[in-house]
Formats: sequence, structure tokens, C-alpha cells
Amino acid sequence: MVNRLLVIIFCLFVFTENAQSQDSGNHTNNNNFVKPENDLSKEKLEETDLIQYQKRAIQKVQEYYQYLEAMANVQHIDAVRDKALQMAEQEFEEGAQIATNQTMVKIHDYLTQCRAGSTYKSLIKTEVSQKLSFQSEGSYETKIKVIYANQNSKKPIKNPKEFTEEVKVVLKKKVKMFGSTKKVIWEFYLGNIEG
Repeated sequence: MVNRLLVIIFCLFVFTENAQSQDSGNHTNNNNFVKPENDLSKEKLEETDLIQYQKRAIQKVQEYYQYLEAMANVQHIDAVRDKALQMAEQEFEEGAQIATNQTMVKIHDYLTQCRAGSTYKSLIKTEVSQKLSFQSEGSYETKIKVIYANQNSKKPIKNPKEFTEEVKVVLKKKVKMFGSTKKVIWEFYLGNIEG
């Protein structure tokens, strides 16, 4: 009982910290991941920037799969599961879809379905299938190959079958106001997920 309570408190802390760092223009780097999108001085990306952004794109994909697990975990209280759903939805660009059973489904509908159940995609491995590259509309795009297994929080599946899907990650330049100062920042969005 005490362990369960500690896990719930930890999850709420992690989700709250993540939400605050996304909402604040005054970011800090409290982990080992480099967050180059917080460097507000970049007008354009250089090769060394692209390497760091590529690492961050992989982290974004990994975070999404952590949200899937949290929202499907029936041992979490509803507030934690709902927060995981909210955080996952914020990761996607408008109009993003996911392939399920050879049909493309709106990401909102898919995430809502995951939240309602106990089955989730347990991340096994990620790798870059397409390097971060410049697109004609001024953004950058990469594709991350994900190997996962379907898992269930009520009754864990022994020796689950592995599946593969590909997540598009888009890096867009945005101009934002910080007080009376305009700054250029780079933001990540997850795009379509195809199996």
C-alpha cells in the first residue's frame, strides 16, 4: 500500500514538473538530455544542432510511450491516468493520426481508447529510420522506428509478440513573445504513427 502511494505521488510529481517546464519560458535542464529547443538564440540550425535535436526527437518518442503506459495502468488513480492522456495529446501536431488495423485513426480517439482500457504499447527499442532533415516549408522532420510489445496492466503478458511502427517527429521554428522581446524557439511535435 505504501509503495503504491509512493508511485502515485512520484507520477504526479513527474507529470507536474514536465507540464511546468513546457509552460515556462524559463526552462532548466534537470536531466541528462540536452534540450536544444530551449536555446532561444538559434535562427537556423547547424549540423551540431541537428545531432542534439535528433537525440531530443528520440526522447520525445520515448516520453509518448511512457504516457501510454501511465494512462493504461489501472493501479494509478484516475487523476494520474487523465494527466498522462492530457500530456500525450499535447505532444502531437494538429491532425496527427495513428495506424490501427490498417486504418488511420485520429490520435485523440486512439489515446482516449487507451485511457479507457488497460492495454498499452510497452517500448522495447527506438532507432532512427530517417535522420532529421530540412523540409521545404522550413521545418525539420525525422522518423523514429519503434519496437514494442502489447502489454496489459491488469494481467501482464508473458513473452509478448514484438511489433514495429514508425513515428514522425517534426521540429518547427516559432516566434514567441517573452515579455516585450521576440525570441525564436524550436518546438517538437509528434506526427503520424504508421505500422
